[in-house]
Amino acid sequence: MKTISIIGNNASNKDISDGGRLKIRLYSKLLLKCGYQTNIIDLNRWPIHIFSLLIKIKKSIKNNTNILIMAGPKGCRIIIPLVNFLNENLD
Repeated sequence: MKTISIIGNNASNKDISDGGRLKIRLYSKLLLKCGYQTNIIDLNRWPIHIFSLLIKIKKSIKNNTNILIMAGPKGCRIIIPLVNFLNENLD
């Protein structure tokens, strides 16, 4: 079974009211219905948990997991180059 890692702010599974977090949970549920395993890498307060975030992204890349980045505009400026950097330096 193929695994897809979703990187975005999931608010640590707390109640939500904004569109970005709703989309992350909706995509996760839809992918599960289609037979994929999903893994959400939460960006909630990510500057505090940067090392944990790096380990989770690196582990997803190492396991050949497809990565879906759903971070907001500010998060994408940092997350996309970070994922690319970790992907290039994994060898």
